[in-house]
Amino acid sequence: MRKLTVVIGAVLLMAGSAAAQGQPSATEEDPSSKYDTVLVSVHKAPGENQFRLDVWVVNVDPVSGMPTPLKVTAGKAKLMYDSVSYDDGRVGYFQLKVANADTLNQTVLFGLIADLSGSKPPMAPGRGKAFSFFCTADSAIDAQDVVVAAVVLPPANKLEFNVMDEVNRQVISVKPTFVQGTWKEESKPESD
Repeated sequence: MRKLTVVIGAVLLMAGSAAAQGQPSATEEDPSSKYDTVLVSVHKAPGENQFRLDVWVVNVDPVSGMPTPLKVTAGKAKLMYDSVSYDDGRVGYFQLKVANADTLNQTVLFGLIADLSGSKPPMAPGRGKAFSFFCTADSAIDAQDVVVAAVVLPPANKLEFNVMDEVNRQVISVKPTFVQGTWKEESKPESD
């Protein structure tokens, strides 16, 4: 019953954000994990003024949920969210994968939950690309002009890993370190 309550609460929290999205703000209330990381790298994509943003994840504990609210800007250029691809990503098998974009505020919230049915495991500890998403700018810009930041989106969506606290048998939140940068080949896992 507790698992169902947690899942329903997470789904309602993400659904509520669609109606309540406003200006995001960063949070410093919880210290970031030294071991868990979300890194976003930006690459030119084939479409005109289009960019692919790869979201890479390093996690030391199994992750059952991963809300990922991001603000994506490029100076005076306006960026529009196009699509998301989970192909070859670590969260591709997750049962709940939703994207809620807000072009006015230049934000996108990815809601990711591994298991809704009791049949899927959490994302195993490891490292690698979780997913990619695409944005198109309304004017010509370079990939280095795109700035990505983790934000808090109302009512309470923040970048976090939901992991099981084995001692107390409850889901807890771990705040990963957020980085915009380049994923180095030597950082990629041998296998996941």
